[in-house]
Amino acid sequence: MIEFLANWLAFTPVFAVPLLLATLGLIVNERAGVINLGAEGMMLCGALAGVACYIEFGESTAVGMTAAGIAGLLVAFLFAFVVVVLRADQVVTGITIVFFGAGLTGLIGLRWNDTAIAGFRKLDLGVPLRHPVLRQGRLRPGRDGLPHGADRLRRLVFPVSHPRRSQPPRGGREPASR
Repeated sequence: MIEFLANWLAFTPVFAVPLLLATLGLIVNERAGVINLGAEGMMLCGALAGVACYIEFGESTAVGMTAAGIAGLLVAFLFAFVVVVLRADQVVTGITIVFFGAGLTGLIGLRWNDTAIAGFRKLDLGVPLRHPVLRQGRLRPGRDGLPHGADRLRRLVFPVSHPRRSQPPRGGREPASR
């Protein structure tokens, strides 16, 4: 039981990356005045494309991640086209995108439904060992760079989501209001 709990806690940052990336996109949407309820459908389509390309193209993590991003981007463009150009309701379109993603993955994903994969290999970001981030111990060789990259992206999006503060709060506490 303790081993399960330790492994679960150790992999939490890796499993949280897709949710963090979707959350960052939704924060930017909200700041732009767009109500995007279709993020789950976009994530489903991206996950299907990522796993399918990972399996079909020689178990390449880079190909799987790229395909996942492109698929999510295409579904996001579909949402934007329907909402902006066709002037459809944002809430209805978002919920339709969720149903579209669930139906599409259920229909097309049957081919890879029972296929077991060993898991994504570490994504080599090409960071040389002499890089200052490695010396500070934030990113070590042999560790997955995706959680670190997502955290860097979070720091870039923070000024958009909180325009009055320049740095994200440390320690999880908001400063006292005056």
